[in-house]
Parts: sequence; structure tokens; C-alpha cells
Amino acid sequence: MSAQTKSVLLALLLVLTLPLAGCAGLTDGDTDDDTTPDVDGEQLRADSLDAMASVETVRVTQEVTMDLGGESVTSTSDGVMDLEAEKLRFTTSSSIAGTDFEQEQYLIGDTMYLRSEALDGWVKQNVSGFNAWGNNQFAQQQRLLENATLDVTGQQTVDGNEVYVTKLDIDGEMLTALANEQAGDISDQLAPDVSFNNASVTQHIDVETNRVRYTKLQYSLTVRGQDATFTLEQRFSEFNEPVDIELPEEAKSAKSIEETYSN
Repeated sequence: MSAQTKSVLLALLLVLTLPLAGCAGLTDGDTDDDTTPDVDGEQLRADSLDAMASVETVRVTQEVTMDLGGESVTSTSDGVMDLEAEKLRFTTSSSIAGTDFEQEQYLIGDTMYLRSEALDGWVKQNVSGFNAWGNNQFAQQQRLLENATLDVTGQQTVDGNEVYVTKLDIDGEMLTALANEQAGDISDQLAPDVSFNNASVTQHIDVETNRVRYTKLQYSLTVRGQDATFTLEQRFSEFNEPVDIELPEEAKSAKSIEETYSN
């Protein structure tokens, strides 16, 4: 693997592990017979946006897979978010071009803390330029809904929850704008002109609460002239349940991520 490709993959992984994308071996889940309900997609979209606005805490599981120039990235995460207190905690298992490593991640206010073998222990970064609490994993579901046309394609029971299965019509320009916002201060590690194609977005929306419980996002993209494929799956659960998120003592002396990049 070339140093340039490794740099791009690492930068992409850092973007993907920020709370902006940003689940073990996720699938669409066990389902019963699929039926197509008579539900107005525009009304469901509006109701879902209203329901998610009242969420203060949530558990998120996430799986990311990407292939870039024959090199692969996979990342599986599980964590909790306290949106009201602006805190989150995630644990992640990742593989970059065949190299496996574990990672811990905290976001407290506008400071992100990461502990990983790939990053030589605890590092930190000020992510105020990312608008992290306006573009976190949960808020991104709202952004997707705000900028899409929603089509209800079925109704199923998934993991014990009755959900509407929906398809979102989203164009590549909107995905590009979201990615540029997400890249933030490390955008210089990525190509200045990343392009997205063939986007496909599926969401499961809870029939009773109108909250998004599952999202699958797939697309192809071009990074520095190399073709890549990307898949993101997310599950949301334990809405508004108590969470306890405290930064580990050893993370308080973390080195800045800029020092890591400069080495």
C-alpha cells in the first residue's frame, strides 16, 4: 500500500469515525411478511423530523465499509450520545488494508478524543469547524430527510419494532455538500473534488414513534482519481434513556491530532 493511499484511507477513517456519518455485522434485521402501507411519504417525513427533534439521548451502532483503489476500510462501532449535554462515547473495531485495530472515541463539547494503536495512544482535536452537534450521526438522519423525497415501500417488524420501510431520493450534489461539511479541518487530507454517484438511501421509521431506527446509505465516489464504493449502516435505539459519559482520566493529557499528522 502506497504512503499516499494509506494517508487517504486514514483521513477517510477519521472522518467516518467522527460523530458525523457517524454498527457489528448489521443487516436489515429479522422481518415478518412485508406489506405496502397506504402512508403519505411527505407527511411521514415531516412527522419523523418532528419526532427526532425531541430526542436527547440515543444508542447508535454503525458499520462502515469502503473500498478505495483495491484497498479496503471497515469500521464497526457502538456507543451512546447525550445530545443535550453534548457528550458521546463510542468503541470501534476497524480494519485498514488488512490491518486491524481497536479504538475508543469521546466527544466532549467541541473536543474529540481518540485512543487507537493506529494513532499511538490518546489524541485529541478541536472539531468546532465540523459543527459536530449539528451534524452528528443522529442529526444527519434529519439532514437526509430535510433534503430528500421519501417513498414508503413497505411495513415490517424488525428487531421487535414495527417500522415503515422507506426509500429516500437524494442527489449526488447534496451528498457532496454533506461530505465537505463533514471533512472540515482535515479536508486537505482528502481530494478537493470528491464526486458521488449512484446514491441509495433506505430508512426504517418506527410506526408508533416516527423515529428513524435504521439507515443504510450506499454510493460510489471518486477520490483523487480513484474509484471507491461506500456503505454505511446505522441503528438507533434506547431513545431518551439515562446515559453516563465521563472522559477517562488518561485522555485528559492527550496529544493533539495535528502532532500525529506532522510526524
